[in-house]
Amino acid sequence: SNGDVTLSFAPSGLADAITYADTNVTTPFSFSLHWYNSSDGLDSDVNRGQSSGAYIFRPNGRYPLLPDGSNVTLEIFHGDVISEARQTFNPWGSLVTRLYKDRPYLELEWTVGPLPLDEMGREVIIVYNVPHALSEMWTDANGRTMIRRLRSERFSWDSKHADEVAGNYYPITSAVVLQDAAKDAPGASLTVLTDRAQGAASLQEGQLEVMLHRRTIVDDGRGVEEPLDERGMVVRGRHHILLEHRKTVHSAAMRRQLQQELNDDAVLVFGPRGVWEGARKTARAQSLLTARASSALTFPLHLLTLKQESRTETQRVLTVRVAHQMDDINTLDGGHPRSIDAADLVELVQGVGCRNILSAREVSLSTNQPMDEPRAALDVPRFDVAGEIIGDVACEQVFFDHRRRPWAANEEGEKETNRGHGIVFQPMSISTFEVVCAV
Repeated sequence: SNGDVTLSFAPSGLADAITYADTNVTTPFSFSLHWYNSSDGLDSDVNRGQSSGAYIFRPNGRYPLLPDGSNVTLEIFHGDVISEARQTFNPWGSLVTRLYKDRPYLELEWTVGPLPLDEMGREVIIVYNVPHALSEMWTDANGRTMIRRLRSERFSWDSKHADEVAGNYYPITSAVVLQDAAKDAPGASLTVLTDRAQGAASLQEGQLEVMLHRRTIVDDGRGVEEPLDERGMVVRGRHHILLEHRKTVHSAAMRRQLQQELNDDAVLVFGPRGVWEGARKTARAQSLLTARASSALTFPLHLLTLKQESRTETQRVLTVRVAHQMDDINTLDGGHPRSIDAADLVELVQGVGCRNILSAREVSLSTNQPMDEPRAALDVPRFDVAGEIIGDVACEQVFFDHRRRPWAANEEGEKETNRGHGIVFQPMSISTFEVVCAV
């Protein structure tokens, strides 16, 4: 327990319930390691079947890592900041569950491998179980928009799966959510955030599984001409788990922020003091950057990119990308257009030493197409946002450009010149800006 969340374990060593202090509601909740036996394709003497391999997932039965009647080896440690439970299932499968102080989620670190070198292919999964009738799964598309998935259904054609397990696995980049299929239902939701791309499925109500590790012994016949047999490999990763016994208007926002924390870990940099001239000035600039970013780009806006693309003796070019992190379906949870002042972006780039700004404009995501120039060569319609109203702010343009709204070259003029010029960020959009400043 960390005071906010309590995870309890059964005598078998497996987790069996979770309690949140703010609601004092205890929900049955468990997770365990299992493995699929990889099909070797020998299910027919006449017409050889498809085997599981590097490209194809075709299981032949699912089994728990623990034999029937066996218990998990469980050790629990408590500290001032972290409480930790260590579960050992067998020599090649273990879980470490952590509860951090003042954090509303579980961190689960899984370690799998090296898988046994025998005549059986193994594809290891972790299975999460909740008692609620959660049948609707949502997976992320490259860490951004969430896509609705229904078991054994496709939205654009009639689906007939030859394999009910493999046919219901979907790729996830960073998040998967299991919730009640009824729209706006007050039921529970289970969110699993991953630190890498994985596969996930919900094969029955209230159950979610994620693929962790694979080793096959037969080539699947799809081109590599060898089995997926990386011997001796140990794989370790983390899941952040958020279980809510009811939906709230803040559910999606919490998931997005946790997803950001998991995928963008803090980078620690060390070095001797005074290693370069002007170190203190640089530190002041970084402090200014942090202050400006935190004051202007509040959630759901996120500073995605701030980097120097090129530099000459007379000027430098910066690329700034700002992302809106919420879907428009989450209108009660930040999923609506957000407006900031252009002057805030001016102050942001000033914080990294770009004081004398020569030009600034919005460009395409890849920075090779100015957004204010006609796209004569491309048969792509422009997105017209004239007259967009955000609260009490009327924004005539999504982008800004120094030729239509000049950026003054002196410090005193910049703030006054751009103040009041709003920039609108639509839900799930990424806006890219190119800033040129004098050295």
